[in-house]
Amino acid sequence: MKGLYVSAVSSLLVQLFAVTPMSGVNGQEKDPPNHAASTVSYNLPSSAKYDYAEVLHKSLLFYHAQRSGKLGPNRRLAWRGDSCFICSGPNGEDLSGGYYEAANTMKWGLPLAFTVTQLAWNVYAFGDAMASVNELNEAKEGVKWGVDYLVNCISSPENFVGQFGVSAVGKTDIDFGYFGPPEEYEMWVPQGIMHPAGLSYINSTNPSSEILGETAATMAAASVIFKDSDPDYSAKLVDHAKDLYNRATTYLGSYQQSTDPNMKTVKEWYPSSIYTDELAWGAAWLYVATKDESYRDLADTWGRNASEHNDEYSWDEKMPGVYALLYSETKNDTYKTGVESFMANFFPGGSVKQTAKGLIYGDSWGSLSYASNIGFIMM
Repeated sequence: MKGLYVSAVSSLLVQLFAVTPMSGVNGQEKDPPNHAASTVSYNLPSSAKYDYAEVLHKSLLFYHAQRSGKLGPNRRLAWRGDSCFICSGPNGEDLSGGYYEAANTMKWGLPLAFTVTQLAWNVYAFGDAMASVNELNEAKEGVKWGVDYLVNCISSPENFVGQFGVSAVGKTDIDFGYFGPPEEYEMWVPQGIMHPAGLSYINSTNPSSEILGETAATMAAASVIFKDSDPDYSAKLVDHAKDLYNRATTYLGSYQQSTDPNMKTVKEWYPSSIYTDELAWGAAWLYVATKDESYRDLADTWGRNASEHNDEYSWDEKMPGVYALLYSETKNDTYKTGVESFMANFFPGGSVKQTAKGLIYGDSWGSLSYASNIGFIMM
């Protein structure tokens, strides 16, 4: 059980940094020397060095720190209160919930959905370990908090809220210029610009296959972990996943090509490389949720179009996750080869930088996020 236990903790650490962008200040810090070819001795301790039950507990507290909206009775941090008081969409959507991004109150569609998908995968893979230390229900409640916000983003059969909040107007920081608590955002936000002013709908004229594909993955992954405890909720999430995936594949396109002025900043802070990996990812999770082979075929098809993007697992790049998930479900050697190809980048002598003691150094901005993601895939 200790192995599962440590794995669950390590995989949750992915979430602590899941919303860290790879861009932004990228390039402003000098990268350290690459020690990937070095060999560092390591003696396996005879007993656990840390109290991993406490680590798991505190990892989940991170989500409480990032929560938006009316917190309700399960408020585990005394210094957090209700927030996002003016957070309705033009069609009456309740967008007060979900999770804030990093150190601000933005809700970027792609990294937010990926964070919830990954947390759901943690529960799916290591739920028994979480249950052994009485943290399973807490983790599932954290998934539901994010999923319910994303469900509310489904405005109509045409529109999905792909972004909520105003990061900047021109060269003037709005959300990024507010350094107070989210509970007082509406009182002190620069220029008095509220969150709804930055809403962007994803639809046939403003497509984003990556946001819809990732959110389909979120819904499908969450449906799996709620299938036994709340079958009605699980079934609704499967329906939402199918709907969003159909939209993603019907109106192909990336938000990188969006002309919506509200999407300007996200293209700089969270530039999407491709969207075919999210389509493979969404199909893979729909296969897990439904066991419908047609979704696995779609995952294979879109995955072939994204196969050259198999060197990173993050909010932007999903192919290592596709291979690992489908291999764990099918034991098909094709997926195993994909996972092994990804892992080879991080072995001694591989292409990815390492610190002198062997920590993967993927990027100077949020390097631990990439190391944690890699660790999860390897487990």
